[in-house]
Amino acid sequence: MKKIEKIFLLTGEQWLGVLILSLLLVGTMIAIKHLHVEEETLVLVEDSVKTNFENAQAKQDSIYKANKRTYKRDTIEIRLQMFDPNTVDSIRLLHLGFQPWQAKNMIKYRAKGGIYRKKEDLKKLYGMTDSMYLALEPYIQISLDGFQGNGRDQQDEIKIILQSFNPNTADSCTLVQLGFKPWQAKNILKYRAKGGKYRKAEDLKRLYGMTDSMYTALEPYIQIPQEGTTGEQNQQDGSTKGYIQKKDTILNLRTADTTELKMIRGIGSYRAKMIVRYREQLGGYARVEQMMEAKGMDKAVADSILPHFYIDSVIVEKLVVNRLRPEVLSRHPYLSFEQAKAIYEYRRKRIRIKSADELKKIKELKEEDIEKLLIYLDFS
Repeated sequence: MKKIEKIFLLTGEQWLGVLILSLLLVGTMIAIKHLHVEEETLVLVEDSVKTNFENAQAKQDSIYKANKRTYKRDTIEIRLQMFDPNTVDSIRLLHLGFQPWQAKNMIKYRAKGGIYRKKEDLKKLYGMTDSMYLALEPYIQISLDGFQGNGRDQQDEIKIILQSFNPNTADSCTLVQLGFKPWQAKNILKYRAKGGKYRKAEDLKRLYGMTDSMYTALEPYIQIPQEGTTGEQNQQDGSTKGYIQKKDTILNLRTADTTELKMIRGIGSYRAKMIVRYREQLGGYARVEQMMEAKGMDKAVADSILPHFYIDSVIVEKLVVNRLRPEVLSRHPYLSFEQAKAIYEYRRKRIRIKSADELKKIKELKEEDIEKLLIYLDFS
């Protein structure tokens, strides 16, 4: 008992020493514990960094593989040109800068009855950025002729144009204009894609939804190559080898493809290709006579060829004069680069060209040039 009392009977200096030792002991214990926590934290951080690095590497690998799969897409030349989102095909969409899946979505949207009624509707397309829309906006040319209906009812509003066609080569637009429903046209294309072939006109009777009255109306316009038939003309003088010739064949020059064009005596593969190419360069034919301006066309055969064509309605791609640069304007066959540059310089001085009358003030443009070009100009 006395020993215990002696322990507590310490001087002030002794109590101070005990307090200091106690504080040092507690501090040492806390430091040891903190070191263990830091060590655990460092391990967690190291694991996290390692995981993030592995994830980043995996993502980079996936991007590389994706790029490797789609490297052909990167080689497509971007060519900005006038287009109608309601009729443009997937190939031209790719050249305009759309991604393949965007082009596919647009085609699907149209197949379901969707219509782009104004330029701004393209902003709703998934993946359409503001910068992409600003670049495309001057080239969007929408014509709603034949698209007055809404949704799936639009088929009832499309003007039916009966014309000669080959069910083995006609595209979906031609088929719809002939009176086929969109789903019928789709079934025909699917049948052909799987290797199917219409060998005679009567084969079309088997198409689902083909009524007797519809077939009776279409039958005179069905033209299918006859296997083994020999032609009497060659490519240069307008070969139509393998095709049934009909003297009364009349084609819509605005939509006719190369296969249909070759049905006309005097038009072979080369001329058919040049006629279609020139139509694309112009932005559409406004007059049948323009066909004779195409490369390879001989004026000597004009009298025999021209009566076989008509244009149902004038639908052309417009040149937005107040927005396009000289290099774009000069792509049109009716404008040289010097003329396009003169228009551009005049526009810069006047800010805006309001009408064709102002073009007459440009010395590089002759009156006949303006007359030919006028149908293709947009002064908005």
